[in-house]
Amino acid sequence: GIRIQGYNPNCSIQNNTLINGQSNGIDANNIDNGEIVGNHIQDFASEGLFLNSSSDVLIDNNTLFENRKGIRLHETNNYSIISNNMIYDNTYSSGEEQSGIYLYDNNNDITISNNEIYNNGSYGVYVNGGGQQEAHLYDNIIYNHSVGGVYYEYGQCGHIISNLIYDNGSYGVNIDYHDNGSNYELTVKNNT
Repeated sequence: GIRIQGYNPNCSIQNNTLINGQSNGIDANNIDNGEIVGNHIQDFASEGLFLNSSSDVLIDNNTLFENRKGIRLHETNNYSIISNNMIYDNTYSSGEEQSGIYLYDNNNDITISNNEIYNNGSYGVYVNGGGQQEAHLYDNIIYNHSVGGVYYEYGQCGHIISNLIYDNGSYGVNIDYHDNGSNYELTVKNNT
């Protein structure tokens, strides 16, 4: 895999083929204004792509499959875009760990758009309840997960708009304990 540490402005990880490893396919930390584009990431024992403490990162046109999770935004990632990716068959764990895209803690203004996310075990997109998170899902195709397509936990905010969500176990979209009084705005509309 590829590991980036330390402060990394304008970092670009493009057009790599990464197959089989015991950790993350791409492990990126402290990137500012970066790109992770056009990579093939397959068969890693942990995340296909792990992003931590980064901002303004474009994650675009990657193929991630047969990893523990597809993409994990761990903590304190801001103003980043996850778009036009193929994320499928990432099933090497259980529960919320089985996700195509997993937002863990304090991720702000993350846009998830135009991805095809399928057959990732439990969930297509899981937004964890740890800390305030803001995630915007637009125009994704999310299908064939055993529990649900999209799960927002404990009052997270954002938009879930114009997604095609089908064949996902118990529910397409699950909002768990959303309190409108806490300044967590969440809009769900025009999904099929």
